[in-house]
Amino acid sequence: MAPRHAGGAAGADSAREPRSAGRRPAVPEISLALMHVLGARLKRLRLAQQLTLQEVAANVGLSYSFLSMLERGRTDISLGRALRLASFFDVPLSDLLVQDHEDDQPRVIAVDEGEFIERTPGCTLRLLGVGHSLGPQVVHVTLEGAAGPSS
Repeated sequence: MAPRHAGGAAGADSAREPRSAGRRPAVPEISLALMHVLGARLKRLRLAQQLTLQEVAANVGLSYSFLSMLERGRTDISLGRALRLASFFDVPLSDLLVQDHEDDQPRVIAVDEGEFIERTPGCTLRLLGVGHSLGPQVVHVTLEGAAGPSS
């Protein structure tokens, strides 16, 4: 018979890292933003149909307290549950999850806002930030007089 550690069966778990009670793993900011967007859309759909949280919960098989937390952006949701809600409200799942860009306004970026990235005689390059660190990059190039490739 194998020797028992002090503390009984709990001793077997002592090699594992302890879990902090009540602490959740950090959620990336993009996920937090999506949770708030999803919650606001669900609440808007519910109120437009003049339904209570309890009525929606009963129809989709979720608790009203979970739906309340979801509407406030305080919890995340599985794809299956999101699909049940989209089906109940008769909207495509993408309408709940995809960010709208219809109200976005174009942004004018002044050349002097750009990051100076290289300087060669007669040529100035500036990287203009467009808000996407991994997306397309806009570069403003200024050539003076006879600057450019030599023949």
